[in-house]
Formats: sequence, structure tokens, C-alpha cells
Amino acid sequence: MSKDSKGNALTEVDIPIDGQIWIGPSTVEVLEKTALMADVLEIPEELEPLGLLTKDGGPQWSVNGAADATEFYQEGYKYPGMGGSYRLAVKAAQNQPLVAELLNGVAFDADGYRLVDQITNPKVYTVLSQIIYKSGRIERRMSDNVTVAADSARDKSERPNPEATSLVFDYAPMANHAYFAEAKFMAKALPE
Repeated sequence: MSKDSKGNALTEVDIPIDGQIWIGPSTVEVLEKTALMADVLEIPEELEPLGLLTKDGGPQWSVNGAADATEFYQEGYKYPGMGGSYRLAVKAAQNQPLVAELLNGVAFDADGYRLVDQITNPKVYTVLSQIIYKSGRIERRMSDNVTVAADSARDKSERPNPEATSLVFDYAPMANHAYFAEAKFMAKALPE
């Protein structure tokens, strides 16, 4: 749908209807442009789905810790701040072993037992996110240099709501200096 006489276009309104987050080891390579923009996304087998998110826990992107801009003597000139990271916050509704491991980096054994000997998770991950919008637009972001922020935690246990886990992922620059690869496009057919 093209823009109307007022410059408005409903196809450019992003109303999320579905999505998913996949997580795996940092050794999983970031997908190339054609693979990231395919209508049918081929998920690398090493990536595991995060599962269901709470209704209000969909992907929320922000920037964390960018340094102040360098301002110059001549008014109106400045150089953007350096450093910092992009952040992705989600609320995992599914209480699966992957979610528990993300909090502190300690996995359960085959019997469902673990000794938690650290507070935060020192591991680095590859994360692939996908949001599908009502208009048919798809947004995907992928990085192989993602850590779990220390402010990630289990939410309060409250009847009858799911006991969710608030996860915050920090995206640092990858080897090519980009924070993530991003594809945002109109799909020919929405994924099932």
C-alpha cells in the first residue's frame, strides 16, 4: 500500500503479531544478508528458541552507556559519543533450563540439578531476534557478541501470573565493528 494524499501509510505502522528470540554459543556465525532477509528463515541448528514471552515482554531495544559527545568551539559541531552497547530486554514466560542458565551461566545436568557458584553470567552468546508485524513487515537482528546483563532476574512470584524472567542482553561490537546485522523488509508471505 502506498502513501495516501496526506503522506500516511498503514503498511508503515508496526503492530507486532508474533516473534521469537533464538540463543546459542558465540561461535554461531551471523547470517548473511540473503539468509537474514529470506521469507522462510533457516535457523542455525545450534540456536535454541527462548520460547514464549509474556504479553508485555516483547523485545524492547535501547542504548546503554554511550559516552558524551565531543563538542567543538564552533557552535553546532559535535562528534558522537563512543562506547556503550545496544540492549535488548525481554520477559521470558517459559521457565526452561535455557532461561535459568542465562541468569548465571550455570546449566542443569540431565537430572535437573546444578550447583550455582556465580552471581552473573560471564558467557558470550549469538542472539537472533525476529518480530513479525501485522502489515507483513519482518524485522530481524543478529549478533555473535551478546552478554546477559547483571540486572536480569526472575520476576516476583504472583498468582495467577506466569513467573517470568526479565532478561537484558548487551550487544557489544562484533569483529566487523557492527553491533548487529539487521533486516527489515516486507515479506512476500508471512512465516507460519
